[in-house]
Amino acid sequence: MSSDFSIMRGAQTQLEFDLQIAREQNDKNPVYYLQYVHARICSLLQQVHDHDLYVLEQPDLSTLTHPSEITLIGALTRFEEVTMRAAHHLEPQMLAEYLREVASAFHSFYHDCRILGSEHTVLSSRVHLALLTKTVMNNGLTILGISSPESM
Repeated sequence: MSSDFSIMRGAQTQLEFDLQIAREQNDKNPVYYLQYVHARICSLLQQVHDHDLYVLEQPDLSTLTHPSEITLIGALTRFEEVTMRAAHHLEPQMLAEYLREVASAFHSFYHDCRILGSEHTVLSSRVHLALLTKTVMNNGLTILGISSPESM
């Protein structure tokens, strides 16, 4: 994943907009990258449903101890703070950069922590963590006026 998010800079910074990157459907396009995380989570949740896996309504979240889980949880807890700061300073790129951070943390979590096939209480906790991530991504994208596709 490229760290060049040049379209997400401060209001006082010159905008460098690469139309070719904006048209690409890969992780070079920051909007596509954010939307892809939402779609990936929707796909995961559909797999849970298709396999008729029972997910506890109130899982034991103390099972979430892997460093990737902790990093993702930490990122998710900052949503309100970042949203308020971005609104206060009239700098939506703060929210966009935050969503990129959440997306990156989710990719690490998804790569490092098996969800499907894990022990039932762990599966339930990880599915809930994915659901929370989906909610944050959807809300953040909505605030930015970007769609949250369920598939890509």
